[in-house]
Amino acid sequence: MKLNILILFILGAFIGCQKDVDEFQPYVQTAVDFPEILKPQPIYRQFDAGIDSEIDLGAGEVLFFPAHSMVNNRGELLTGKIDLEITKIAKKADLIFSYLNSNIASTQLNNYHIINIKAFANKQHALIKPGHFVTLKSPMDNAVTAGSVWTGVVAPPNIFEWNAVGINNISATNWDVGGTDYSGISYKTKKLGWISSGQSSSGAVHSLCVNLGDGLKPAHTKVYFIFDDQFSVAELKEFSDTKQFCTDIPNNTKGHLIIINEEEKGNFRFQDKAITISGDLTIQAQPRKTVLENIVTTLNSL
Repeated sequence: MKLNILILFILGAFIGCQKDVDEFQPYVQTAVDFPEILKPQPIYRQFDAGIDSEIDLGAGEVLFFPAHSMVNNRGELLTGKIDLEITKIAKKADLIFSYLNSNIASTQLNNYHIINIKAFANKQHALIKPGHFVTLKSPMDNAVTAGSVWTGVVAPPNIFEWNAVGINNISATNWDVGGTDYSGISYKTKKLGWISSGQSSSGAVHSLCVNLGDGLKPAHTKVYFIFDDQFSVAELKEFSDTKQFCTDIPNNTKGHLIIINEEEKGNFRFQDKAITISGDLTIQAQPRKTVLENIVTTLNSL
């Protein structure tokens, strides 16, 4: 009898631990298996929900939580310690390795900043209390213009989309961290998770399409357009049941068309083509065999 109770205790502990581990699985599964080591690694912080808290995220970036602004999933106010898991997206390559893209229907989001914020109280998800906001300040070299706050969601099957949750609530600002002055963007969010501040494009768009060559299967291929002058990546989606991937790109845009194929796990084919969008464009994919290290080096340089 004691042995059975011990076995049940061990099994229960294992199931409990497994539930916690599931919180840290990749946000979206993909056709191409990027090793875990390529994904941006989170940082961890802790604060007291009962007081105003300014959290230093490094490199001048700060996150401000007002006192009494956090609740649990039952809407009950939290006053104790809150654990944060924060993933910062700093490079265009990180957008691909994190399975993020910036497509918004037929328009494109020029991101100023992207971050993923998860909050936990006693290993349970913590939420921002309705009517309250969390403020993020992030250094930027480029000028900040009007824009919106966006949250990222996954729409089946494995499509990442941005939804606007605030209009014109971002601004250029200056602040101090540890005696060092910074300038950049400040914005407020009422939701946690994947968050971006940015501006959607307007004006004419053109269709960019890619035809896969012989021997390449859509189920094992990802196609992206990386913008040269924006912190933005557009993912091309398979059109109907064909071997053609398409998306709309704003007119007069320069960037790189990226095709990554993995027919067998760990065996990659890669194509990088610099293009300018000045009209509808269809390109034949001819990716060549390479190793993942070469793909990473190229993407990190864009």
